[in-house]
Amino acid sequence: LQMLELFRERRPENRVSTVDSCGGQPLSGTYAEESYGDVWITKVHELAKRSIDVGTLVHFHSQLGRPEFMPHYSPSASTTTDVVRQVVIPCTKTGDGGVSYSEMFGPDEQPSCMVTHTWSNLFIDLVAAVVAHSLGSKDYAHIAEMLATGSHSTVYEELRVKGRLQLTYWICAFCVNQHASICGSLGKEPTIGTEAWHRWDHSRRDTVTRQVFSLCTCKEPKHLNDSRDLCELNKFDYMMHVLQRQVHSFCQLVAVDREFHVFSRAWCVAELVQAHLESTAQYVQLHSSEGLRDDAEDLSLYIKLSSLTVAEAEATLPEDRDAILAKIPSIPDFDAHLQALIFGESGLLNRRFSGFGAIIASVTTARRMKAVLEEGRRQKQLVRGACQSWNE
Repeated sequence: LQMLELFRERRPENRVSTVDSCGGQPLSGTYAEESYGDVWITKVHELAKRSIDVGTLVHFHSQLGRPEFMPHYSPSASTTTDVVRQVVIPCTKTGDGGVSYSEMFGPDEQPSCMVTHTWSNLFIDLVAAVVAHSLGSKDYAHIAEMLATGSHSTVYEELRVKGRLQLTYWICAFCVNQHASICGSLGKEPTIGTEAWHRWDHSRRDTVTRQVFSLCTCKEPKHLNDSRDLCELNKFDYMMHVLQRQVHSFCQLVAVDREFHVFSRAWCVAELVQAHLESTAQYVQLHSSEGLRDDAEDLSLYIKLSSLTVAEAEATLPEDRDAILAKIPSIPDFDAHLQALIFGESGLLNRRFSGFGAIIASVTTARRMKAVLEEGRRQKQLVRGACQSWNE
């Protein structure tokens, strides 16, 4: 175990060389503007000027559930996708076109923090994670509870007293012009009856009502992968590079959902590693730290996180995933960055796991190895069972 560095008194240091290990731009940490056209560069800097302040975010959440703002909103069920489709998009339509929520209601200043999150997450958890980060809380469960019970004025007042109301964040749901991308479509329908079709069908329906989302009728030109220079969905990592150099103390907040899906989404993983390579300060907000205790009996979360690979990361559009993977010449090296980023001594979760003393480390390491080995045996048994059924 000592030879394998699995039994040690402290965590491995988060030291993975950034020189050509991920390759491409901007994942290599370099971004030469002269290698891109004027239209691309202009769009990157345009995105970098958008933001939403935490006070506006809390007020936005306080309006949900009203007759004019998604009356069926449920704090315990409604996702970010639900809110974007049924509130953000309708209220940012302007005549025959539309703009981002940030452009319509934002503070017209650069963000101090980039938020990495998943749209499948509960929307209330996204808001709570941002508020908790603003207030310096270690997790966001208590904030989510306050928002769920309608205590927005209390949250707002605490932010005001601490001088945090004007802290600005870059959140894609609010800072991307949805009218220039997704508002008029629910994505290409896969072959009916396939697993992909069932995922697509689930994603196009409201979580509470199960009704299919209504489509926006605006005439705003759509810019997706067939219009890469003007597309606002493919420049997050480039924009982070710009903000790191333009905004003092710029940081990244990882709003971790309760199922930890954020670590399996392709764009989220790309943003995590980009921030690491840029030496951007990174902060994590969890719903609760209880699931990361080393004395927890259920080690499924540890197994899930320790086996992450960008090769299996998911994206709404397959071409987005392909574009991200195309920037990475070495998947193993990229995965090494990701593991160091999560578990390393300076990693995102380094303060969340306890029990790395000399004695406790031997116990927890043994338990983890046992769990991993048992999972491996279980997978082999499933494969053997499938082969036997096939032969029969």
